Amino acid sequence: MQALKCELCGSNDIVKHDGLFVCQHCGTKYSPDEAKKIVVEGTIKINNIDSAQNYLVLARNALKANNYRDAEAYSNKVLEIEPKAGDAWFIKGVAVGHQNSVSEIRIKESVLCFDNGIKCIMEANKLEINDDKLKELKDAVHSQMTNIMLPLLDSTLSWFVSNPTKAIANAALKIARESSSLYKVMSERYGFSPENWDSIIAKKVISSVNEAYDTTMLSDYNAHGKKYPKEADFDLFLSRIDYAKQLLDAIFSLCDDKELKILNLKTKLKIVDFEYGIQSYVKKDEEWVVEYTLTKERKQEIVNEYQDLVKQIKKLDPSYEPPKAGGCYIATAIYGSYDCPQVWILRRFRDRYLLKTSFGTLFVKMYYLISPTLVKKYGKSTWFNRFFSIPINYLVRMLRANGISGEPYRDSEYL
Repeated sequence: MQALKCELCGSNDIVKHDGLFVCQHCGTKYSPDEAKKIVVEGTIKINNIDSAQNYLVLARNALKANNYRDAEAYSNKVLEIEPKAGDAWFIKGVAVGHQNSVSEIRIKESVLCFDNGIKCIMEANKLEINDDKLKELKDAVHSQMTNIMLPLLDSTLSWFVSNPTKAIANAALKIARESSSLYKVMSERYGFSPENWDSIIAKKVISSVNEAYDTTMLSDYNAHGKKYPKEADFDLFLSRIDYAKQLLDAIFSLCDDKELKILNLKTKLKIVDFEYGIQSYVKKDEEWVVEYTLTKERKQEIVNEYQDLVKQIKKLDPSYEPPKAGGCYIATAIYGSYDCPQVWILRRFRDRYLLKTSFGTLFVKMYYLISPTLVKKYGKSTWFNRFFSIPINYLVRMLRANGISGEPYRDSEYL
């Protein structure tokens, strides 16, 4: 003999009431003979309809308790008995949707459950798609889809902001694409209220890429402002901005208005602009020197990419003018790079001091007016370097002695 145990839910909490034995967990009722049979033989045959109803009660209770795993399991038991149980399909859709994760994306499965649920309820009640009796159900499905898809996308993008890896970027892209396509299918099929669903998704992705770039990517590349980027920082930054650009390219088709397309392109332009000048550094004889930089071929590809992005933006907004480069032509010609400690010092001096006064601003304008021509004609000559290197080197030493840093610098930081 064994203890009296509910055949449906496995609970031992069974109480005799009005001549019947009632499971306090799922509500299943047993006659005295059935209870005796369970105790003696360990099993009885329960009516399938009653079983389905009891499992449905368990599924509802589990869903109310946010126990989504059990809600899905009990819904599956109902559907094994009655495959056209619309309520069970709906509960399963909600349960599956709330078990979504980056490692296991089940959006499609969840929406398929909702679709089956609506079809089964329509068939059972002989309803048409536009029947008013379906409005409450369709609104509930619409709400659940929104509550499942957008939080999943938000959490994945939030993860990408703090940890922009290929796996997370791919997961975010899959969620964005599936959410877009499935929403369109269900909207066309059941007439959901029109929303700019694609725009919502695109804005979230673009905003997150911007945040990931401005915070995590740049911060890690610049080693949180404490030192020069090393080879590992250089390589990591290149891979991360590649994932960011892939995300922007992939969701461009979801940008269904001009302003959103321009925002997408400008975000990518900002990344491409910075990519051109990235380098890694190593310290030699108390000076930071360039260790690795992009190849000439890659830099030309970036220039072409930059120009193409500008063309696309100007096509959408003819008044657009791309950001202007910082300058420092003569210093760049002498030191061989626009991004090196000496030129960073001079650029900081220009932005923090010269451009703060009317005289300094006039001097910078005259410098930019004259120096490009001088560099173009004489920049590679020996006399040019000898003539300008002495005063510029003196100025650099003086500025450094007065506390102006030779750390990596971007003109946009102060302009």
